[in-house]
Amino acid sequence: MTMSNSEDFTPLLLRLKEPDFIPTLVFEKRFVELFCNKLNQIFEAKVSGKSNHSIATISDRLDCVLLIAEKDKQFIPLFGTSDSLCSQITNCLRSELIESKSLVPLHIKVLNFISLLIQHIPSKKSHFVSLGLHKLLLLKPAVLNHDLIMWRIDILDRLCDITNALEDISTVNALELLLCFLGCFIDNNQYGCYLTDVTLLNLLLNLICKITNDVSLQNSNHLKKFDDVFLQLARLFPELEEIIHGVYKLICKAILSRPSTNLSKKSSRFSAAHSRISKQRPQIFQFSLSISDFKPNPNINPPRNGCRSAKSDAYSVCRYMFVDMEDMDMEIDAISLEKSVDKICMNTTAEVICGMLNSNKGGTIHFGLTSSGRIDGILVNHEQRDGFRGGVDNLFLNQLSPLLPPSLVNIVFIPVREENKKTIQPNHSLYVIRIVVPAQMNTLYYLKNHGISFVRRPTGNVQLTLKDVRQLAVSLSEKRFVSTS
Repeated sequence: MTMSNSEDFTPLLLRLKEPDFIPTLVFEKRFVELFCNKLNQIFEAKVSGKSNHSIATISDRLDCVLLIAEKDKQFIPLFGTSDSLCSQITNCLRSELIESKSLVPLHIKVLNFISLLIQHIPSKKSHFVSLGLHKLLLLKPAVLNHDLIMWRIDILDRLCDITNALEDISTVNALELLLCFLGCFIDNNQYGCYLTDVTLLNLLLNLICKITNDVSLQNSNHLKKFDDVFLQLARLFPELEEIIHGVYKLICKAILSRPSTNLSKKSSRFSAAHSRISKQRPQIFQFSLSISDFKPNPNINPPRNGCRSAKSDAYSVCRYMFVDMEDMDMEIDAISLEKSVDKICMNTTAEVICGMLNSNKGGTIHFGLTSSGRIDGILVNHEQRDGFRGGVDNLFLNQLSPLLPPSLVNIVFIPVREENKKTIQPNHSLYVIRIVVPAQMNTLYYLKNHGISFVRRPTGNVQLTLKDVRQLAVSLSEKRFVSTS
């Protein structure tokens, strides 16, 4: 098929849509030549003021570009011979910011084309950065939709490989725009655009990670308006809860302290998160709890993250919030992942309690949290509460040796409230369950039904070998001897 300089590309567009049409190299080179010539005409006419022709006049040509690129992966690199292409396409885009819905499809085509150029011709990245494309993409559009956000995020993420671009993008205003994009993943949001694409959300969260590591957000307390966005995202996308939590912690760190400049580039993007951020967070964010704040006591003042129950002096915690796992010491804290009381294994619980007793430190077992620390709660009725207490009493009386009174441990049922609910309803039955095991000194405990013993280590519960038991027994005997002499 031959091409002319005709303005009407409709016949070519129809031909390209035919499944059996395969463009030749000669055809593709000729098309690139015509396309670039048209861009030159538009640019020269605008500069001279002779015409106000916009990039809309090449909309059909952009359709052809995208169709040919689908058919031949080697097509886009042919544009690498045009040195002025980057400046022309960027200037056209700059001169026509999105003002109405009618222009959205056109800009999506342009952004798609730019993304293909950057992907297939990496050398174009520096050209686009020097032209300020990344800054242009950080201007908030008047209209939002899935493809518009997707291509902006895709291009910004690719341009972040250029140091200058990353420095320019790492600003409070840029972060605020990206957080607005996050808000589009919440139903009934204010942006008129509801997104459910998990892949796009993951890409957006990773881009926020990149810029947050380099941006100083001190005194940017206005960002707390996005606090509820992270809470809702954790509820709507549980498969991404770890990265959602990690991004949130990075933002908290950037707000509460200056970013460190000597972090290892090989470290995890989440490892820089402040390990004690939750203790300072009540002044700004309310998304995450310190493990110490997660142990409310009716005899003391409530933690700032807690909510007083309408029926008792107990304190509640908000569902879908996170317990800061970096604050947890696995030698004294344990999480059981069972989703219901009926599935809680008392034999496993007995092993953990045995390990905590032998560690001489005691500890706390939590039920109703996920592996990443998200508060889900467990549905418990009055009969199940009594049955759970009875099960713990039974393991102390019949499984652990030497004999210990069941009253030694404290079992706490912490009400879990749904967000936007200020009080606990009388029939509330969603709880986080805590078993608090006090420290026991100079005694070796074991499970008499199986003849095995455990101890808590920083990695969790560990079964003791015969050699370990003998060494521990000798050590405990020496401690008792010293204490009585």
